[in-house]
Amino acid sequence: MKKGLMELSEPGSDNVNNPLDYRHVATLVQIYDDPSRLRNILEPNGDMIKVEDVEKIMSLAKHWISTYAPDTFKFSLLPIGSIVTLTDLEKNIISDFEKWAEKEDVQWNSTAIHDAIHNIIKVNNAEPSDGFRIFYKVLIGKEKGPRLGFFISAIDRKIIINRLKEVLN
Repeated sequence: MKKGLMELSEPGSDNVNNPLDYRHVATLVQIYDDPSRLRNILEPNGDMIKVEDVEKIMSLAKHWISTYAPDTFKFSLLPIGSIVTLTDLEKNIISDFEKWAEKEDVQWNSTAIHDAIHNIIKVNNAEPSDGFRIFYKVLIGKEKGPRLGFFISAIDRKIIINRLKEVLN
């Protein structure tokens, strides 16, 4: 993926120097369809990005996904009630992360989530790739997916916690 989303979605445009990470935008538009929600995630203060710009960026990202993105990049969140079969080790990892996520003092950002997942995988003596695979399996039903820390941080914490509790029961 050497060419950026903007370049592929809008050939000849002078907008290629936009500071947004379009890979993240392409991930987010597969989670959210609301420009205001996406704007809040891209820029929590909302000072720099106009809703109209977010709508255009969303349109470009969706075009890139439908036209150029490999199938491995495309995903959707599993619907509520989806049944996922887990081994005991997988249940332990999911349970440990769910407990971590429920702590009041947890910072819900990509770095903290990524570090927590790595630590939990290590404590459970699992291989990192296997540990990450568990989260993709539970959340999107695939072996691989977007950058996990960023992906999980982009989803409301309560939704993640509820999903993890659901698969553990």
